[in-house]
Amino acid sequence: MTTTTMSPSHTEPERSRLSRLMRELWFQVLLGAVLGITVGVLLPDVGAALSPLNDWFIGIVKMIVVPVVFCVVTQSIASMDSLRKAGRIGAKALGYFMVLSLLSMLIGLVVANVFKPGAGMNINLAELDTESIPGAGQAHGTVDFIDRIIPTNLFGAVTGNEILAALLVSIVFGCALNVSGEKAAPINEGISALTSVVFKIVGWVMRLAPIGTFGALASV
Repeated sequence: MTTTTMSPSHTEPERSRLSRLMRELWFQVLLGAVLGITVGVLLPDVGAALSPLNDWFIGIVKMIVVPVVFCVVTQSIASMDSLRKAGRIGAKALGYFMVLSLLSMLIGLVVANVFKPGAGMNINLAELDTESIPGAGQAHGTVDFIDRIIPTNLFGAVTGNEILAALLVSIVFGCALNVSGEKAAPINEGISALTSVVFKIVGWVMRLAPIGTFGALASV
């Protein structure tokens, strides 16, 4: 009777490929999605209790969005040779934001009208309490839109949650740095260092995406 053994040279490459795959973020997200669906189907009560994982992840993402916008836009405009190019980039940034916001709203409308979430639940809309919904009862006209763009103070826009206000401040601040020349060099270096720190945090936050995906699908 003869026995065959796997040579170490054959098994080690397979293990190294598997370990590299496990370190890939997309694979971790996919694994979190599969585990979340499994828990949600087999243990729905446990899955419902895991919904804070998704809420916490979204909260962390929101926390870092405004600093990323400020650092990227400000540094990009400040480092340009011509302020005219900076103005075009600022206008494009605002345009992209508005177009993508409109696109996201259109996707939401299409999904709501095609899949009709909540249909058959026999809910009387007139009896729903909308006071707890953020922004409920507020005006959403042109004046209100402009009011939200203009911040109450310069640094409040960077520390707040209004993306448009942060974008406006970033554009103005970047233009001011651009025309200030050598006098603004220390500030440019500081923003460059801050950008490196912010993107390091972004990398850490993205590593939490599998956990957020797991919690979201488990609760759904």
